[in-house]
Amino acid sequence: MTTRTGPQVVQDVMQSARYVLLDFDGPICDVFAGFPAPEVADRLRVMLKAAGAELPQSVQEQDDPMEIFRFSAALGKNLNHATLNALTDLEVEAAATARLTTGAADLIRRSREANKSVAVVTEVELVTS
Repeated sequence: MTTRTGPQVVQDVMQSARYVLLDFDGPICDVFAGFPAPEVADRLRVMLKAAGAELPQSVQEQDDPMEIFRFSAALGKNLNHATLNALTDLEVEAAATARLTTGAADLIRRSREANKSVAVVTEVELVTS
């Protein structure tokens, strides 16, 4: 069996699709374009340290805010929920400075012109204790 790849396959799939699901961060925009993810991770670490959490070296060196959030699950329910709330607030702040992905607006417009339903989805993984 030969696997088809390339632009024609994408066009064929889009032609037959009734729904278009797009992830917000990436296909639509670069959420952290104006507020880099390592800075978000720093802010989460500051919050956790201020709450008395001891952070292992691996967490202190981590640039991914989601990894800081995942770690917070081991700190108990209160700190985990506080980290989730802080991360949510920081992501909303970052979204205000997001940069539109080239071609995203055209893709959405053309999808709607072809009577396709368009929805924005996310891959958020909630890790709570």
